[in-house]
Amino acid sequence: MNFEDFVFGEDTVECGPLDEDVCYQAMSGTEKYLDKVDSTEDAVIFSPEKKKDDVPVFYAPGWAVKADTNSVKGVMKLMSDQGREVISSSFKNRKKIIDAIGEDNKYYFQLAELHKSLLIVDTIRDLGIEQCDIVGYSEGGINASIAACLLGEKSVRNLVLVCPAGMIGKDSCFDLIRRFAITEEVEEIRKREQKDFNSTVDYTGDIIEYMVKNPKFTRDEIKAMTEIDLFKMTKYLKGKGVGVGLVCGANDKVFPIEQALDKIEENVDYLVSTKGNHGSIVFEKEHILLAENLLTNMALDANREKYKNSK
Repeated sequence: MNFEDFVFGEDTVECGPLDEDVCYQAMSGTEKYLDKVDSTEDAVIFSPEKKKDDVPVFYAPGWAVKADTNSVKGVMKLMSDQGREVISSSFKNRKKIIDAIGEDNKYYFQLAELHKSLLIVDTIRDLGIEQCDIVGYSEGGINASIAACLLGEKSVRNLVLVCPAGMIGKDSCFDLIRRFAITEEVEEIRKREQKDFNSTVDYTGDIIEYMVKNPKFTRDEIKAMTEIDLFKMTKYLKGKGVGVGLVCGANDKVFPIEQALDKIEENVDYLVSTKGNHGSIVFEKEHILLAENLLTNMALDANREKYKNSK
């Protein structure tokens, strides 16, 4: 056993092909536990004065931050200002899900990510939402993709992944920590003007607080992010008719797009590359709007396709 496996544990799941049966087994096997959890109490909702689309958006934030933090609320508010109802979860019920399901993983998906994904599923269902779009950022891209697989194509119209974890395939835990905590953090601090500097400090503080309070989650989630092949899920969803969009920063040092270029065309429907880095959607207005605009255009394309097929 090497030192990394000693610290983070050995690989948790040997992932074969993803198919409908795998998703059904995970959903049916956990459904009885979800019925015991009321996720509406954890929901954070931003509603616009006037909706441009009746289909709401669920926003799955990045690692170690929750919907009741200022950085996430800022993203949700700006998307809501464009005419979309935006929902997220504070994930406070996570322990209830873990206690109910247990630590023995019988399912296809890594347990550390499945717990969060199930809370997304439960929030959407408990709020009585029949169909939604989902946006997932960083680790939230994994949670969003698993949730979309579990909910199915009737419940999820479009999925937009922003700088998602899992897109570069098998990774090193120590390498991921270095890129996230040192390379990316130094870049964020360097580029921030004084007026934005406080938001960077707040965001970093939220992450540090999460790590201190949740050392086991921290270890397990970092390990899961280095194991998961996100494109297995996007390929499956694309085949089921869910629209899949990808927004990547050309300067993203955490999950570099150049390491995923050979997989993107086959596994997603839309790609938008920007000059931003990994944290751009958290700190820069134009990148949040870019993700929302992509969702809007995907919905328009789907409507045009339906109209064309009906003639």
